[in-house]
Amino acid sequence: MNYFKLNPNVSSEKWDGYVNLGELIYKGEEVDDIALSNSRAPCNLKPLHYEILVDGITAPVNTIGADFFVFDESIKGLDNLATERVQYLRITHESQKVRYRLLHAYNYVDCVDWALSKYEAWPEDHVAKEWQNPRGRFFSNRY
Repeated sequence: MNYFKLNPNVSSEKWDGYVNLGELIYKGEEVDDIALSNSRAPCNLKPLHYEILVDGITAPVNTIGADFFVFDESIKGLDNLATERVQYLRITHESQKVRYRLLHAYNYVDCVDWALSKYEAWPEDHVAKEWQNPRGRFFSNRY
């Protein structure tokens, strides 16, 4: 994996009561979100739908797995984030009124300076999953 980003901790009390989005679906089949995230090409899978893991209040910004941010398309100025090699994919759910756009960055750089970063190294016997960074996991410091 060549990039890192912040995700909400959907198991935290602050996230309690909000929708937790699940898998991406294309033509009735689950999309491999890790493969899509690692892709260096635009996504042509349209239309995309999403599943819901935990029902609740819809948030204006959410995530799908550890790979994608999604934004309520009614957010003003959302198109300001669109640049070359970044695309927004419309994603819908049959029972949700909110229409999300998934941010798919298919050109990215590794921008982590590991020497200056504070992170928690995995235990010595930990086998990193495909979606996990092999060095460790990040944590936040509160000031």
